[in-house]
Amino acid sequence: MPARTKEFARLSPVVHNTTWGGVEFAYTMPSGSANLASVVMAFGSTEEDPSPDLVLTSAGGDVTIDVAADWEFTVEPITNFGTLAAGRWWWDVWTTDAAGNVKVYVGGQLEVEPSIPIA
Repeated sequence: MPARTKEFARLSPVVHNTTWGGVEFAYTMPSGSANLASVVMAFGSTEEDPSPDLVLTSAGGDVTIDVAADWEFTVEPITNFGTLAAGRWWWDVWTTDAAGNVKVYVGGQLEVEPSIPIA
């Protein structure tokens, strides 16, 4: 597991089986830092979940590295957000720089609200 020195953030809720709008991140890194090489955003049922239920990656096209030198990236929107059941989910963003260092700078919670059938 990567180092867990992270900031906590609560994402806006999403309704189960609807579109999640994604999220943009930009980290301020010290001068001379290696460029951002890859990103993983993982959602699990507990804060320390060793086997996340949903994993979004830059390698898989779920996350776009917008400016590697500035550590700017976007977790892309997901249509039909039904992978995670209604409830509270914990998430972390794992980053890997060009030197191979893996860290978690941010994580938090996402509330998935139940979908309400229209009669």
